[in-house]
Amino acid sequence: MRNLKMASVIIGLAASLSLAHAASAVAADDFSFSFDTGNVAFAYTDGYWDNDHHWHRWHNRHEAIEYKKRFADHYNGWKHDRDADKGWHDHH
Repeated sequence: MRNLKMASVIIGLAASLSLAHAASAVAADDFSFSFDTGNVAFAYTDGYWDNDHHWHRWHNRHEAIEYKKRFADHYNGWKHDRDADKGWHDHH
């Protein structure tokens, strides 16, 4: 009887851990941005320029990573102030 209780506890723990892992994977897929991604002109590791030529810092590191993952063709892997034009280009 004692072995049966111990096995139940172990099975319950394993099930809980796998559900927690599944929930975190779903949460990662459910990410949403706190800004209009269509308004981003140029994105960098430290933030982005919008189409009205305003600079914005990322709200957090996760936001920058997700933007890079989803819009890699509009993302530059360096800080915006690397170049003399501070990352704003006259042509998109």
